[in-house]
Amino acid sequence: MTRAKAMSQNRECSATPELRFPDFHNAPAWAARSIGRILTESRIPSSQSSPDRRITVRLHGQGVEQREYRGTESLDATRHFTRKAGQFIYGKQNIHKGAFGIIPPELDGFETSQDLPAFDFSDDYCPRWFLYYLSREHYYTALEKIMTGTGSKRLSEEVFLAQPILVPTIREQQKIAECLSTLDELIEAESRKLDALKDHKKGLMQQLFPREGETRPRLRFPEFRD
Repeated sequence: MTRAKAMSQNRECSATPELRFPDFHNAPAWAARSIGRILTESRIPSSQSSPDRRITVRLHGQGVEQREYRGTESLDATRHFTRKAGQFIYGKQNIHKGAFGIIPPELDGFETSQDLPAFDFSDDYCPRWFLYYLSREHYYTALEKIMTGTGSKRLSEEVFLAQPILVPTIREQQKIAECLSTLDELIEAESRKLDALKDHKKGLMQQLFPREGETRPRLRFPEFRD
């Protein structure tokens, strides 16, 4: 039995998280499932490969974005595949550094090489919950232990799909994803406020100190204007 096949067998175990929403206090424990029961690899060859329509995955769970076109890429050097919005995608070389995400609508129909495999979700699983599950730093950094290869190690599709994870019901998945998404939205809103304050500070600093060749600042507090 190969290592990947051995890992694909579901562990006879279950678990419950330390914190659970009231609706699920009496719900069944989370059950072990292989990632292969959640995801199915998508391999749709690109009919018209285009270097300016390729995507990449940022590190540390920062999502998926369009890759910068370098202008020196050959159209036929590497086989490429069409990717769809909503698919899960990861970088074989850097998944242990958080290089994974869900393809956003604006990148629907873009393409990647086989080094960035993509997967469709089964209907019984919540994509956002799965993404949050993998986004825990202690989880994705541990994936380095199962990467293989000489020189630059990679995490193959077979080994990745064989990994067991603990899964609650779809309703509990959705509840967790909704909670964490709300927090992400709040963090993003507060980050925008912080950026605005930083810009305001920069503007004040330019006015509260004299410019070159001047002896008075453009802006002074009322008690010092005379």
